[in-house]
Amino acid sequence: MYMHGVKKIDQLRAFKEQNGHCNVSTLDARNKTLGGWVSRQRESYKKNSLSSNRIEQLSSIGFTWKERGYLWEDKFDELCLFEAQNGHCIVSTRDTQNKSL
Repeated sequence: MYMHGVKKIDQLRAFKEQNGHCNVSTLDARNKTLGGWVSRQRESYKKNSLSSNRIEQLSSIGFTWKERGYLWEDKFDELCLFEAQNGHCIVSTRDTQNKSL
C-alpha cells in the first residue's frame, strides 16, 4: 500500500509538471485512475483519516485540498491576466475569448 501511494505521488508530480496543477479530473480518460486516487485523498483528508506524512507529501507539491479552491484561484489568475491586458476587470458577456470569466 505504501509503495502504491509513492507511485501515485510520483504520477501526480509528473501531472503537475505537465499541467501546472494537481487537480486531476476523474472524467479525464487518460488519467482516470490518478483522478480517482486524488479524489480519495481529498475525502480521506476531510474525514481526518489521512496520515500526516501523506498530507505533508501532497502539500509539498502544491496539492489543493479543496477542489473548488483550485477552481477559484485559477479563475482569479485568469481575471488578473485579463485586467493586466485590458486595464479593467469588466468582462463582457459577448467576449468570446474570455467566456469562462
